[in-house]
Amino acid sequence: MEQDILEFLVHETTHNLVFIDELSYRHYSSYQEVAKEDNFAWSAILAKPRPLDKVFHSIIVSVEVLAFREKYFGHPDKPCLHPPTDILLDQTKRSISSVLDNMSVEKILTNRSRLLLRKSMQTIEAIDSDQLCAV
Repeated sequence: MEQDILEFLVHETTHNLVFIDELSYRHYSSYQEVAKEDNFAWSAILAKPRPLDKVFHSIIVSVEVLAFREKYFGHPDKPCLHPPTDILLDQTKRSISSVLDNMSVEKILTNRSRLLLRKSMQTIEAIDSDQLCAV
C-alpha cells in the first residue's frame, strides 16, 4: 500500500516535469502530426496504441517508476497501481521500440525528445540487467 502511494506520487510528479520540460524544450516538431492515428505508438503503461505525446509520457513515467523501485523499495510481487516489474519492463521496451521503429513517428521527435528516449533506454537496460542477475 505505501509503495503504491509513493509510486503514484512519482507517476504524477513525472507527468508534471515532462510537461514543464516540453514547454521549455519542445518535444515534437508538429503537434498536428502527433494526433494522427498513423503516428500512434504503444503505451508503456496502458499497453495499447495511443497518441505519441501520451506514449512519450508513458515511457518516461514507467522508467521513473521502475527506477524508483530499483533504488528505493524493491520490485513488488503484486503491485496495485502499476504492473509488476517484469511486465512493465517489457511494455516499456515495446513502447520505446514502437516509437523508434516507425520512421514517420521518429521524424516528429525533436532532439530533446530523442535525448530523453535514449536516457530512458539506458535506464531500462540497466534495470533489466539487474533483474536478470537477480533471477
